Amino acid sequence: MTWCCPQAPGPFPAVLLLAGSGPQDRDEHVAGHRPFLVLSDALARAGIASLRYDKRGVGGSAGRFRHRHDFGFRP
Repeated sequence: MTWCCPQAPGPFPAVLLLAGSGPQDRDEHVAGHRPFLVLSDALARAGIASLRYDKRGVGGSAGRFRHRHDFGFRP
């Protein structure tokens, strides 16, 4: 997990950045871009703290990422 907060005395409002579908790291790394890293920096500069995390089995997280078909959905 990464906690990013403004460089000033708190308290601060805070947001939790939730990754979309698929295996994503805390920065939402896609096609050489890291939108959650950029967003958390912009939020901190605006006085808002943020928390972001790696999905299970991705990045620094332990475990195994499960694909949507692993959950046993049946028509």
